[in-house]
Amino acid sequence: GSNDPKFLKLIDHVLDGNGEIGMIGLNPYTDKPLNMGVSFTITKDNVKINAFTGQVTIAIRGEKRFEVQGAPWLDESDSFYLADLEIVEDRAEIMSQEQKEEAK
Repeated sequence: GSNDPKFLKLIDHVLDGNGEIGMIGLNPYTDKPLNMGVSFTITKDNVKINAFTGQVTIAIRGEKRFEVQGAPWLDESDSFYLADLEIVEDRAEIMSQEQKEEAK
């Protein structure tokens, strides 16, 4: 969970829209964002806000894989990034057997 006001702004933005959001990871060697991610849906049912601490917790499950297209940009409140993306869930990835085992 998080009590970061920017995270709450992001959740509010998503709930006001279609409810879909994407998450990308960081390269552990360079600390730079990856260009691949996964989408998930945010609804009022999977968002919990602790009334005492203001901490926001979401319960999610990945839905669609995507690839970021171009450079992300900050929203109008400078709280979170938006980006154009391409859904790639039907694209086969070339993985070694060891990588497939690690991914389980």
